[in-house]
Amino acid sequence: MAENSCTEIFEQLSAGLKKLVVADFVLLDEASAAPGAVEAVVAFNKLSQMLKEVFEFSRELSNGNVSMTPPPRSNYLAMGLKVIHSQLMHIIWQAEQIAAGDYSQSIDFMGDFGKTFNWAVESIKKQREEFDVNRAMMLNLFNSLHSVIVLIDKETDRIVFHNETAAALCAGHTDLKHEKREGLLTYLYKLCKRPPASGEDIVYLDSRSNCWFKIIMTETRWTENNNVTLFNCVDITKEQTEYEHMKEASYDALTGLYARNQGLPKVEELFRNLNPSCYLCVTFFDLDGLKRVNDTLGHAAGDNLIKRFASALKRTFRAGDIIIRMGGDEFVAAFIGRDERVVDDVLRRFAENVEIENVDNDIRLEYSQGHCKGDYREHTTVAQMIEQADALMYEHKKIRKAAKGLGVNDR
Repeated sequence: MAENSCTEIFEQLSAGLKKLVVADFVLLDEASAAPGAVEAVVAFNKLSQMLKEVFEFSRELSNGNVSMTPPPRSNYLAMGLKVIHSQLMHIIWQAEQIAAGDYSQSIDFMGDFGKTFNWAVESIKKQREEFDVNRAMMLNLFNSLHSVIVLIDKETDRIVFHNETAAALCAGHTDLKHEKREGLLTYLYKLCKRPPASGEDIVYLDSRSNCWFKIIMTETRWTENNNVTLFNCVDITKEQTEYEHMKEASYDALTGLYARNQGLPKVEELFRNLNPSCYLCVTFFDLDGLKRVNDTLGHAAGDNLIKRFASALKRTFRAGDIIIRMGGDEFVAAFIGRDERVVDDVLRRFAENVEIENVDNDIRLEYSQGHCKGDYREHTTVAQMIEQADALMYEHKKIRKAAKGLGVNDR
């Protein structure tokens, strides 16, 4: 009878071992085991439980779950996995310390992985040191400038830095330490002679010192994790004064064309004395890319671009025609025509003259134009004709920009 029991237990152990091979972690019934086979059944069940714990633990680790509780200390089969688990938990802690700015972390275990980890930490440390140096240089530069510099956090909309010039401009009117972007701009816009359009980044303002400033906004990095809007207010009183004087002059000093104040009355005179068989054509030209040239190559290159454009205009129009530099990159030409084809001929001739100016020049002249015709039978004014020509020029600009895949405000 005992021999039969031992045979049965042996068969159960044999079948159980076969199941363990395929990860079927069965437990034998210890209570039904023969007295001499109890120790063998207990040992089998302990081995089955340990293997099950190792299997489940290794499966969770392979899925990236390091938060799982490891097998108990008594499970010596899981010793290697528990060491790996402990090392992974330590690496996670080290990664959190690095994210917080502690670059002293290193790994002296895990072979090639440890070498790669240490190299990555050292690289991040060097990048951070370079970033800190560049940031310090940037702030020193900002503090040395006589123009207003304010940095506004894009997420919180709060001012995170301002130089002494900004503090002097806003002294007694707005608290830069606690102010937000909207409050700062509201104060500055109160000083504006010409308030900005909605969304406009560049405005001119007349401060309490009766100076002119240009406000420019751009984005830059403040920390590794966030960007700021850089608010730069530059004194352009000299340039603006020269511009105002130019507008008052009879002729534009740069091009020799009529200035706005002198040219527009002459166009009015042409229209008043118009022959009934003729029409007046007003053409509005906009020289493209002037701001980009000024910003990248300097104002001397921009001035040369304007003079070349004026030269093409002078070669195209007759002595009796009126050519006006309205200001900046805008020009108006007015002439009298009889035949309907005259306008097309003039615009074609002007395009040819522009291409002549482009020969052997690295910076191409490009422009947008619109024109409007009027005669004595129409109840219109020169101002209305210029306005309509300007609107048509803007539509022409949109079409040309769209063909290049650009927005109308892209430079």
